[in-house]
Amino acid sequence: MRAILYARTSRADRDQLNIAGQLDLCREYATAHGWRVVAEFHEDDVSGAAWETPEITRLLTLAEQRAFDVLVVRQLDRLARDLAKQLFLERQFQRAGVRLEFVLEQYADSPEGQLMKMV
Repeated sequence: MRAILYARTSRADRDQLNIAGQLDLCREYATAHGWRVVAEFHEDDVSGAAWETPEITRLLTLAEQRAFDVLVVRQLDRLARDLAKQLFLERQFQRAGVRLEFVLEQYADSPEGQLMKMV
């Protein structure tokens, strides 16, 4: 499977979560699963609640083009810090056939797993 890695920091968490560390974790996770990393994307000093971010927009375009199969992110809040945005992105990636994988969090593909993602 073809994997793309995504990392994001905001001004508030930049000191605790650096881009390089997030990408390292995602790379190790992808390698452990036998996935081929085809690209790495990152955004620095960007709020996870912002709806329009350049790299997420690029990822959605690539997903629509079927350029990758799985998106690997350190944890859910690196993808989105707003529930509406999270649900929207999950649906867009799902429609494109892209699986979302979070390195530090596992959510069952069940109603309970979906609920845990929203909590």
